Amino acid sequence: MKKTLLLICIILSLNRGTNAARFFKNKSLTNDNIVSVQAYGAKGDGHTDDAAAFEKAILFCIKRHKQCYVPKTNSSYNISTTIRVNLEPGESLSISSNGAVIKPVSPPVNSAGWNLTAFKEHIFLSVGKKIYGLGNDMFKYSNGSAVEVSGLEFDGANLQGPFAPTALSTDIFIGMQVLAEKVAISNCVFKNIYGYGITIYNVKNAFLNHCKFENVGGRGGTPIAQKIDRDAFGDGVHFSMVKANGKVTIQNCSFNGLKTQGRRSRSAITFEFSNQPYAAFVTNVSISGFAKCMHIEESAATTVNLDQVRMSDFNFGIVNVLNDRSVVSLNNVKMDVGIADGNDGGDALAFLNYRSKAKIYVANSYLNFNGKKQSYQSAPGLVKVRNTIINGNNTNFFFADGSTVFDHCTFVAFGGNGPSFWGGMLSNYKLINCTLKNSSTIHANGQKLKLEIQKGR
Repeated sequence: MKKTLLLICIILSLNRGTNAARFFKNKSLTNDNIVSVQAYGAKGDGHTDDAAAFEKAILFCIKRHKQCYVPKTNSSYNISTTIRVNLEPGESLSISSNGAVIKPVSPPVNSAGWNLTAFKEHIFLSVGKKIYGLGNDMFKYSNGSAVEVSGLEFDGANLQGPFAPTALSTDIFIGMQVLAEKVAISNCVFKNIYGYGITIYNVKNAFLNHCKFENVGGRGGTPIAQKIDRDAFGDGVHFSMVKANGKVTIQNCSFNGLKTQGRRSRSAITFEFSNQPYAAFVTNVSISGFAKCMHIEESAATTVNLDQVRMSDFNFGIVNVLNDRSVVSLNNVKMDVGIADGNDGGDALAFLNYRSKAKIYVANSYLNFNGKKQSYQSAPGLVKVRNTIINGNNTNFFFADGSTVFDHCTFVAFGGNGPSFWGGMLSNYKLINCTLKNSSTIHANGQKLKLEIQKGR
């Protein structure tokens, strides 16, 4: 009877993440290929150290090609050390749950495969081959490997971290660390984690579906080059070294950043260190409480597509850094641009290209600018905005330093005594078949700036 109930629970948990199954070989789900961590001694009573039981059960499942199941309990699973699982090239791991919670009582001793930062990292679950640094030679370590995790919750509520740490001896935490060629994470929750929700390395095909990141992140405050490093850590999900022609899909997820003293976390979604082209698709996602909703810092020719994405409570919406070949396309996106939190200089921005020639395209979206009066909105790289509502909320904000075509856009409560478009770098703005509603005077100011309005109405 117990085996029958266990099988029913697993089937229900897998049905919530059936899209993830496409990454893995279909196997008949029988009692014989399901192994519960409780069979290896895990208690889930909130105080027993269950790390060793998890490791034994997971390693057994990898070697015997079985699925590891983590049953939900009335309490949570405590771990005193990282659940560390080595995954060799060609191996696969599947973990499922019906909502079980992994919640360390104290910082787990780190036995992870590698560290992303220079801080004292404490990782809940680490899967992948051990590496000793990010380099091109690591690509072979994930060849043919696959990881699927569904239905788990990672909760760091018992673990405290200071805001803006001033020393690298600070403890930070990571819910899940994965190095694999194929990664599918669905119906998981990452909450109260000072550090990162997920870090994913060397992936070729990643799929995140119906995941929640609640009160996750943080920001650094350590000295570097006579400055303060605010970007040392603090992401919802961080991708490092995506493989050539890779595909990253994030859909039906929510990201709410950890905030301390009114300061936002670093970034909801970050892409870094890749040198080969790949594509990312972000659909039906909400982001709030992060300094940067998306951070793209790649030498690779990255293509990022956002559809049905909502962004609010941020310093910067889309940030391109040191990447000249990236293309970012937004469709049906709502951005609420407000007030910066003070950690990053200047005004809150919808788009920021920092030492980057990346191209940005916007269509069928709503850009709501409700920040400081006459605030600056960076436009370099903003190539075209089409069929989009731009609400200035009578703040008289202005687009600056860009060459942008606005096609069939509606400007609401836009303009004023100050310039609406500004440029000193051969900027060229064009408004085609645009509509003005409840707007004031629109004019340009700046050397060598060209503003062209065609068929306005």
